[in-house]
Amino acid sequence: MVKGGKIVGRGYHAVFGGPHAEAEALRVAGARARGATAFITLEPCSHWGKTPPCADALIRAGVKRVVAAVQDPHPRVSGTGFAKLRRAGVRVQVGLLEKEARFLNRSFFKAHITGTPFVVWKTAQTLDGKIASRTGASRWITNPQARDLAHRLRGESDAILVGGETIRRDNPSLTSHGRGVDPVKLVLSRSLNLSPRANVFKKGETLVLTGRNASPARVKKLESAGALMLKLFVKFDKRDFIRCLKYLKKLAINQMLLEGGGETAAAMLGAGLVDEVYHVIAPSYLGGRDAKTALEGRGWGHPGAGPALSIAESFPLGDNLVVHGFLAGRKSRLWGIG
Repeated sequence: MVKGGKIVGRGYHAVFGGPHAEAEALRVAGARARGATAFITLEPCSHWGKTPPCADALIRAGVKRVVAAVQDPHPRVSGTGFAKLRRAGVRVQVGLLEKEARFLNRSFFKAHITGTPFVVWKTAQTLDGKIASRTGASRWITNPQARDLAHRLRGESDAILVGGETIRRDNPSLTSHGRGVDPVKLVLSRSLNLSPRANVFKKGETLVLTGRNASPARVKKLESAGALMLKLFVKFDKRDFIRCLKYLKKLAINQMLLEGGGETAAAMLGAGLVDEVYHVIAPSYLGGRDAKTALEGRGWGHPGAGPALSIAESFPLGDNLVVHGFLAGRKSRLWGIG
């Protein structure tokens, strides 16, 4: 919020369900908002949701001009916020730093345009691609800085998905460890061979994704631990995964972190459903034909047949190396990548 060449208010949407950026900036600006210009990344909402309409708040505050980077893709907004401002006499300019704003909000754009969450895959491996030893031990392959990155990614995501093997092998809690709001925990398991005493069921909401013919006894056992069972899968194929992601989007999951489990990662990657990747590589070897790798499954028949990564950056975290990029073919002007 700018007036007379000076910033009179700043704000951002800190938490889902909390005040939007415009409302927070108006709160800080107070009476100074009258006659000011509001610079915003996304079109102000025009409807009642978990919070009042931001377009109405800007009008009531007497803001004279709104400079927005991009129109909101949400069907309940999508131009109506700008229209409401203009009808009230507020000058509206759209398109400043649009590409940067789309990239910043890529999860939001992808989710609302395609109806499926933006999927970020994070994996930690040795130089020879192992995510656990031949005995199943995996703590710790990476260093504390790399683990902190994983916790930050969890805090930035609405949900985190792992396979049942990860729960059996590592018994993770899947929390953000104070690096943000804990994500909804998703466990994909065909067999439902999971202990109801596992850490994943002890705190927060856990959804178990399984087949429609799942064992009633095992379903009942996990429901007694507080798990919500989602029998969404038939063949555990690409069609099932797409249907699952569309269902998760209806639960307000715009970004999902895929973490842990070579089989689950292979299924998601093979279905073409991964958007962004963080590969953390530790400077060590494990070896062993029975040691788990970052990608299991059937694999691809020859070099070049599998998915390719468009590398955005690589950087050290202590003695670990992070390779960060986007799946080739997933770049799109719709959510600002590329």
